[in-house]
Amino acid sequence: MPYKLGKKWMAQVNIDGQKVRKRFETKAEVKAWEIDQKDRILHPEKQIRSVSLLEWGTGYLEFALRKFSPKVFNEKKNVFRLLVLRFGADTPVSELTPGLVLGYCQKELKKRSGHSVNKDLKNLQAAYNWGMKYHDFPEPNPFQKVDRLPQDQQVRYVPPERDFWAVYNVATGQDRFCSMHSCSRPHGAENCTS
Repeated sequence: MPYKLGKKWMAQVNIDGQKVRKRFETKAEVKAWEIDQKDRILHPEKQIRSVSLLEWGTGYLEFALRKFSPKVFNEKKNVFRLLVLRFGADTPVSELTPGLVLGYCQKELKKRSGHSVNKDLKNLQAAYNWGMKYHDFPEPNPFQKVDRLPQDQQVRYVPPERDFWAVYNVATGQDRFCSMHSCSRPHGAENCTS
């Protein structure tokens, strides 16, 4: 039965006469975890050995290091760092549910933009698909079940032409060179190619 302990929610189930407790950020995460634990008790035949988040992350990042560019690899590494900080390194991958993933995303959305959280979600979907292919992770992919989060589109400001020329006329040195056409001459000069 979920209950609040300070700012966090506590989950509790009885397994073989012992109380097992775990803390979560939201009540929905608690309920999802408790349902999953009760299902494991009622259907032990469904249980399979699950790798931990740390084992999954390490294996996937070793794969990603050889396959992706350094920039993409670092993006994936940072996603796993956040995931392990949130759930703990020893958490079995099989415990991840869409409800837990949504809670994780909503918490990250308070700190970061929707665009960056959606990129995390995309990277975790790919990593979980890799796990289903090579490590028999349980289906369905909990990261694919979570809808994309809203993201604000910011309109890029384009100054009017008269403002551009006003800035250009007061610019000197390298600020006045043409960067649009890859030439090193002042833009608009008679020998500029544009």
